[in-house]
Amino acid sequence: MEEDYRSALAILQQELPSLEFLAVLENALPRTVWLETASVQKGRVAMSGSAFTENDVVDFGRSLMEAPVVRAVGFPVTSRVTREGESVIRFNLDVGIKDIMELHAESPEREAMAR
Repeated sequence: MEEDYRSALAILQQELPSLEFLAVLENALPRTVWLETASVQKGRVAMSGSAFTENDVVDFGRSLMEAPVVRAVGFPVTSRVTREGESVIRFNLDVGIKDIMELHAESPEREAMAR
């Protein structure tokens, strides 16, 4: 029984921040930015995609940074490419996400109880 509990806890610790990040991603993604890949690993998400302008990529990163589950947003690596006759910005962006213990330690409910 204890082994099952530990296994379930380990899955929760690894997967819950990732799932929470995906919900954040949905809300942070502007219409002018589209993702082509997102690789989720423990504590990190590596994304690549395209946008109409570099400012669109920067705004996307800023929106992500406001999310409680995000630890850090790396500086985007961008390049201008032509796709179907139109100039677009190709980008790679790394995002650090917090683990479940960091999220719990910073939760508003926990802060309210500490007062």
